[in-house]
Amino acid sequence: LSVVSTFSSANGIVCWLVVLPVLMLAESSSRLRARWWIVLGWIVGLVCSAALYLHDYHKPWWSPKPSMALSHPTVALDYFLAFVGAPLALSNVKLAVAMGLIMTSAYGLSCYYLFKRRADLPLVRRMLIWSMIGAYSLLTALMTTFGRLGLGIAQSQNTRYIGFSAFLLVALVFLLRIINHDLASRSESGRQ
Repeated sequence: LSVVSTFSSANGIVCWLVVLPVLMLAESSSRLRARWWIVLGWIVGLVCSAALYLHDYHKPWWSPKPSMALSHPTVALDYFLAFVGAPLALSNVKLAVAMGLIMTSAYGLSCYYLFKRRADLPLVRRMLIWSMIGAYSLLTALMTTFGRLGLGIAQSQNTRYIGFSAFLLVALVFLLRIINHDLASRSESGRQ
C-alpha cells in the first residue's frame, strides 16, 4: 500500500516514514531477528520507491520553488500552522494559524509524554499508532509548505488538504484520552 501511496500523491512517501517506528517496536520479542529483516526490507522499499519516483522527475512549471520556505521562515511557519489548523477554521486563515498552533503544541506535548513514559511499553504501544497518524499530518503539512508556499498562505486552506490535516485532529482525540487515562491511573495508584 505504501508503494501505491507513493505514486498516488506527493505526500504518499510519508506512509513509509510513519510506519517504520511501528515496525521497529513490534510486539514479538521472540522473533527479534525476523523483525529486523522486516525493518530492513521496509527501508529498502522506501529507498527504491523514492528513487523510482524521483527518477527523471521534472518540477511542474507552475510549481513554486521549495527554497522559498527557507528564505521566508515566518511565512512558512504561518502556512504550516494554517494547513494543520484548517479542519477547525472554516477557511479563516488567522483562525487556522491559531488552531494549528494549539494542535501542534498538543501533539508536541503528547510526544513529550510518550518519551517521558517510554519505559512503559503497553502505554508506548497504545500511543505510538496515534502518534504516527499525527506525524502523517505534520509531515504532509511540512511537504506542502515547501511545495506550495509560493502560491500564498490562503492556498493552505484548499479543501483537498483538509483530509490530510484532519488526521492530526483524530490522533489528538485518542492521544489526549490515553494520556488522561494514564494520568488518572497513576494518580489512583499513588493514593493506594
